[in-house]
Amino acid sequence: MNFKDSGDKDGNEWQENETFPAILAICEDERSQKKLNRQMKRILDEQWDDELIFATTATDKLQQAIKPADKIWSKILADDSPEVVSLRGLLVY
Repeated sequence: MNFKDSGDKDGNEWQENETFPAILAICEDERSQKKLNRQMKRILDEQWDDELIFATTATDKLQQAIKPADKIWSKILADDSPEVVSLRGLLVY
């Protein structure tokens, strides 16, 4: 990912002790979600960094979710199939 190696718009560099933000994507449907999952997995394979968090969901899953603990997010893992987790599960290290 290019953003972690570059500064922000004010020229400030990303600090090593700062956690990278989770990158969440909401896809129109499961087909586009699966396609994006493959692309994100490829990025992780090429730029392996265990601190990067990529996750996707589809709009219908998001609309059907009742509680924040609902497992609607597919966390992309470089070496495995996506793991279905809740939002809290994504952000707990």
